Amino acid sequence: MSISNSHKEYYEIPEFWDKIFSHDPDEQIRISMVISAIPGDVQTVLETGCGNGAIINNISNQKKNIERIVGVDISKIALSHVKTEKFECNINELIFEDKSFDLVIASEVIEHLTFNDFIRGIKEIQRVANKYILISVPNDENLLVNSRMCQKCYCWFNPNYHMNSFDKQKLYHLFDNFEMVWVKEVGPVIKMKKYSKFAAARFHYLKKPIAKIGICPQCGFNYANRKEEYDIIGRKIKQTDPIKKKMRVCLDILTRLFFTKKINKKRWLLALYKRSYILKNKYN
Repeated sequence: MSISNSHKEYYEIPEFWDKIFSHDPDEQIRISMVISAIPGDVQTVLETGCGNGAIINNISNQKKNIERIVGVDISKIALSHVKTEKFECNINELIFEDKSFDLVIASEVIEHLTFNDFIRGIKEIQRVANKYILISVPNDENLLVNSRMCQKCYCWFNPNYHMNSFDKQKLYHLFDNFEMVWVKEVGPVIKMKKYSKFAAARFHYLKKPIAKIGICPQCGFNYANRKEEYDIIGRKIKQTDPIKKKMRVCLDILTRLFFTKKINKKRWLLALYKRSYILKNKYN
């Protein structure tokens, strides 16, 4: 299945994949937890959306019994960093036979899938997985608060192309043919804000500009090419009226005090699934 031109452009940005995730302390925790979660009887592994190989390039160092490690991704630039067996393909059209791998990993992948791609991708993961599926996703991300407006076409979108949000309950019901063995929060504990509907709506419209790496999925505007700074509704940024600025700061403070609640939670969710008949046979 084809993907939009903006998606292709986004995932082919060299600066994104040149980043060495294993050198980031937070990412290092996630990578280590994913690898350590691989069951001991796994001999073949497929990672869908493997990116630059941050996980699969390191599996063989910790799991000596694994005989075959394969990565797939839609980005040619990302795959150029992968040191294992690799293929360029989409998660919703995997090129492998049914039950080809003991374990299929999708780490920080399914939150990026569009509605149709998500349905097909989940089916494809189940189809090629023989025993286990290992999933990691951002922990209960607030998509409304994290969206941004394009300064060109006024389309709202997530700069990281996150289109799905998951909590533990949603992960529990993710697959039809696999049952959850466990789910847990992993990564560093981060301070988050739980927003009321009012606060979420307010911060939805008053946010920092789109990051330099962002590309609008509707019109394709690349923020790496912008020459002038714009505010969230597409106007050129000018010196702010001091009185309006003070009023905005006061309203922000009141909103944070009365309409948000601080919570501490770990950054990611990690879940292991086992093919249903295998899980049931274990307890019968």
